[in-house]
Amino acid sequence: MGLTLSRWITGRFMSISSTKLRSRLNKMWPDLVHIWLTDPIYLPTPDDTIKKVLELWEGELNKYAFKTNISECEEFALFCHTFVRQYQIFNFNDKYNWAYGECMTKRDRVHSCNFYLTPSNIYMVEPQTGAYWEAAPEDKVFFVKM
Repeated sequence: MGLTLSRWITGRFMSISSTKLRSRLNKMWPDLVHIWLTDPIYLPTPDDTIKKVLELWEGELNKYAFKTNISECEEFALFCHTFVRQYQIFNFNDKYNWAYGECMTKRDRVHSCNFYLTPSNIYMVEPQTGAYWEAAPEDKVFFVKM
């Protein structure tokens, strides 16, 4: 699949280093110390595309059932992360991975979910429903894997 001009521009000029990504995460969550970034460079997650992908993810949720101690929030976060990554791999010819990953929060209780970065914001994703919202310090993220 060829690159459109906007995708080429995004890949060429809008990439974000893991150092800058880490800085953006720490600005949002100053107490975040466990940040595991597996790549040196990422692409901001395309906002219009990720909304479409999350709608597709919602359609996949009937394949997964919540089961205490075996299929809980951490498995859903892993499955959702995999779904998004596969969508990118099979549908785009990007040079870098999107800035989309898994995280753990401790808002009311410890909970695993997903998050992504756009050029201007950080968003949280509830992988058990596909819902997403603009991240806030109150989300209390303490662990990130991307």
